[in-house]
Amino acid sequence: MTDNREALGTLSEKLTSVSQMLVGSLDDIEQTLHVLPNALQNFVNIYEPAHGSITGLLAFNNFSNPITFLCGAIQAASRLGAEQSAKLCAQYLAPIVKNRQLNFPPIGLSPLVGATARPNEVTYSEDWMRPDFQPGAPKPPDGEPSAGPEPGAPGDTALPAEAPLSTDPAQGLPGLMVPPGGGS
Repeated sequence: MTDNREALGTLSEKLTSVSQMLVGSLDDIEQTLHVLPNALQNFVNIYEPAHGSITGLLAFNNFSNPITFLCGAIQAASRLGAEQSAKLCAQYLAPIVKNRQLNFPPIGLSPLVGATARPNEVTYSEDWMRPDFQPGAPKPPDGEPSAGPEPGAPGDTALPAEAPLSTDPAQGLPGLMVPPGGGS
């Protein structure tokens, strides 16, 4: 203790400054601990791993009832006669704005529609839920995807459009893209 008296004194002074800083920002720490779990969960909800992107949808809640929004703003800005100005605003704007109520901006896209998982990321709990499931087909061993019967096998009811087509890569892109007998 006597050998390290000066080092202990310096350490306690530094510890005091750190603890005073923590006490001084206690409200900020409380706010962070209060908001952080919800903010992280919101981030998890808008992250799409299939696209590697963050998506979301802006909701303009004030425009679901624009008369209340606009006339409330006028009423808040009015000092004298606030009630009267809000009533006049509603009286004059109601016929104009009543058909312009919207929950989302009328733009031609919906970020809600999109792939949220790749097909290889989906695990089916029952075989009959798989898109390639064939009723009566033998069950595949675990770990292997189920496949339909071989073309031309007995009991095969493949439609002509489902018949396999041969391609010729030696002919270039037309040999890969144009079916035999097709094109000009």
